[in-house]
Amino acid sequence: MKLKTFIERPVLSIVISVAIVLLGCIALVTLPVEQFPSIVPPTVEVMTSYPGANAETVQKSVIVPLEEVINGVENMTYIHSTASNAGDAIQAIREVAAESLPRGYGFEFAGISREESQTTNNTGVIFLICTVFVYLILCGLYESFFVPFAVILAVPFGLMGSFLFAKLMGLENNIYMQTGLIMLIGLLAKTAILLTEYAADRRRAGMSLVQAALAAARVRFRPILMTVLAMIFGLLPLMFASGAGANGNSSLGSGVVGGMVFGILAILFLVPVFFVMFQYIQERVKPVEFLPHPDWEIQSEMEDIRKRKEEKVKKNDK
Repeated sequence: MKLKTFIERPVLSIVISVAIVLLGCIALVTLPVEQFPSIVPPTVEVMTSYPGANAETVQKSVIVPLEEVINGVENMTYIHSTASNAGDAIQAIREVAAESLPRGYGFEFAGISREESQTTNNTGVIFLICTVFVYLILCGLYESFFVPFAVILAVPFGLMGSFLFAKLMGLENNIYMQTGLIMLIGLLAKTAILLTEYAADRRRAGMSLVQAALAAARVRFRPILMTVLAMIFGLLPLMFASGAGANGNSSLGSGVVGGMVFGILAILFLVPVFFVMFQYIQERVKPVEFLPHPDWEIQSEMEDIRKRKEEKVKKNDK
């Protein structure tokens, strides 16, 4: 399918975009969360408190309900969980406590479990703050409040691809995968920025919006493909790692490989569409100033476009 098909049919591009994001969101919600890869059975520390409660009350109202979800209760000093990871155990404890604890009872996590639960809640906030800073920097780069969205909207596709790959391989969202996501965001943003910058230069040189987007995609196609294939083949050994440290390597490799596969599709087919859309909005606010561009490559492309137009006119006249 040609790239021009997506540019001429923005509704199709939007539908594909929404479908990919929804699939990624479903995978993210159902993806187990853990701070570190599972090497030994997870341990979750829970402390409960209630004024005047005795051992029998805690046994009936806390330990017994937890036993229905987390197997293996021995005495009252600790609970041994057979959950696949600590994230599942933490979520199970929250659900059972919300349903079974009487009014006035409370519980909190202790030790590493407490840090893990707090870190999980802060991840989304950190990514949101980073997105705002990136948007402001791109606004200064393009001198526009609209064109940066062409770059920012390409990044979530890579993230959704990471979550989908991790879900398919039965991995969890741990610190190794999040480290890979940071690297992935940088690679996708860099590629999308270059593609958008090439299109913006050609637009200022006098090309139409569609011509500028298509020309930029053709020029950047091989460099983008080379970068992506080198990254994917370089991380395949991590993705299918075995032995000591295999869980961490698989989480890192799967996250980056999945993100690059989906992200490159978004960059090649959707970023040009987003550029046309948001550049059109920008020009409605502030018309573009056409200036001769010193780059011989852009001049050659414009000359080719002019020749094709002349040939098309001659054919129509005949």
